[in-house]
Amino acid sequence: APMMQWRLMTDPAATLAWVMPRATPIDPAPMVRWQALRVAGTCARAAAHVRDSSEHVALLALDLLGELKCTDAASLATLESEGDARRPWRHQAHAVVSMAKVAPERAPVILHRLANTSTWQARVYAAEAAKLLKDSVTLRTLALDAEPNVVIAAMTTPEQAMRALSSSHAGLVLAGAGRLKGYADLKSALPQLRAAFDRFTAMQRATMRDPRVALLERIAEVADGSTVMWMRERLRD
Repeated sequence: APMMQWRLMTDPAATLAWVMPRATPIDPAPMVRWQALRVAGTCARAAAHVRDSSEHVALLALDLLGELKCTDAASLATLESEGDARRPWRHQAHAVVSMAKVAPERAPVILHRLANTSTWQARVYAAEAAKLLKDSVTLRTLALDAEPNVVIAAMTTPEQAMRALSSSHAGLVLAGAGRLKGYADLKSALPQLRAAFDRFTAMQRATMRDPRVALLERIAEVADGSTVMWMRERLRD
């Protein structure tokens, strides 16, 4: 039994051979249905499971309709139905990202609704869909959102990344520093990078380690005398 469990975790072919004979549309175990769909999903199977009693299975089905590039009429109709405003926000959110992948001309209606919803998690998905659609107007709006996680999802420009450095939100500063990697005019961002590092250091919190490391990595990319001196002063930290 332990050997079989190991094979199921590491060998997709073994997983498929074991799961599919046991996985029926009415299998009582959601994880069996989820795994069967994950390893042997097709457009038809995905469309058939978007109303699964398990939300995990249903959302995977919606994701697969995009990942598998399901452009048949039934799949597109399913995505439109699940993107309807009367469906749960998670269904709408996963549907719009998949719709952006397979039928970008149909996605904007759902996208604009989710971009203006009060549920910030849905706005994160709206930002992801906007990136796929190259909807710069929506992305600029979401990049100014009051919720840091939405701003992170919508961040696409060095200017937005530098603005993020003034935040006290660790994830937002981490994302901003990451976005600036390889930026041609990184030297112009040195004041913001240094100020953010000193601000986070002064907080004296272990949870601020990751953004501080990211900030130091960006600062180190600017190889000049002032940077070397600045970093030497902080080696005592």
